[in-house]
Amino acid sequence: MTFLITRDEIDSGKISYETKVKGTKEAYDLTGPEYSSMGIKEGEEYTVKELITGLMVVSGNDCANLLATKISGSEDDFAKLMNQKAKELGLESQKYYNASGLNNDDDKQNSSSAKDLFKLTRIILEKYPDILEYSSMDGIDDIKRNIHKKSTIPLRGEIKGVDGLKTGTTEEAGNCVTTTIDMSKLDSKNDFRAIGVVIGADNKEIRDSAMTDLIYYVSRFFNYKKVADTKTPSDFAKVNSVKEGYVELYPDKDVGFIIKDETMPSVKIKIDSDIKAPIKKGDKLGKEYISYKDESYEVNLISKK
Repeated sequence: MTFLITRDEIDSGKISYETKVKGTKEAYDLTGPEYSSMGIKEGEEYTVKELITGLMVVSGNDCANLLATKISGSEDDFAKLMNQKAKELGLESQKYYNASGLNNDDDKQNSSSAKDLFKLTRIILEKYPDILEYSSMDGIDDIKRNIHKKSTIPLRGEIKGVDGLKTGTTEEAGNCVTTTIDMSKLDSKNDFRAIGVVIGADNKEIRDSAMTDLIYYVSRFFNYKKVADTKTPSDFAKVNSVKEGYVELYPDKDVGFIIKDETMPSVKIKIDSDIKAPIKKGDKLGKEYISYKDESYEVNLISKK
């Protein structure tokens, strides 16, 4: 959520990647051995780009604090912004007290269901796919500041296609991770991205093992099925007034589904009843109605010549 709001602020022009932020004692106090941090130093200047990198690559609580205070003046005010955004996105289980997820002074901490973590991840990946540029990095090597830290994101380099996204650990929540994976890198037939969420593991090994099981379960039992393909005709219409005697009907957009069971998508085609030449490229000559579970699409069928 801290990443999402920061990117929104950049997109709106309120800050930029090159905006300078000075390290504070409050952020420095989050760099001890008990915290995940980039290693912020009090009084030193950092760009927003550097802080986003530390936030995502090494799960920097110090970077989260500095971004929050830069945007809202304090973590308390930033938390209000986070709660407002969660409500706006329909993430009903989410409650925020700060930008990092650590316990606050009143011993309260951020909370979320696994489902809402999934939904939030999907929203970010669709709106700001550049998050993967950070989460796929091996680590941070800043020679000038003597910062050399490996990425805290597990399974990258171990399972093909894993390119993110975020870990989190507190005593109450246990060891948690949200993982993103391009399934086509694991199996070329699976042309989709998967998001996995594991919460409450007793240690990192159990967390990573559970996520590995999830990934291979998806790879084995889920497949991507393209139902409408703009490069392949869905049907054809007999038209005596054209030279070939028929017109191929192509969908004007691709439609596909990730399918687990034997239930296939429903496809119904309705071709216009009175098609006559001349027919121009792009003319709409029918409809394709596609549905699977709770998703449905209405696709125009067009001539390509």
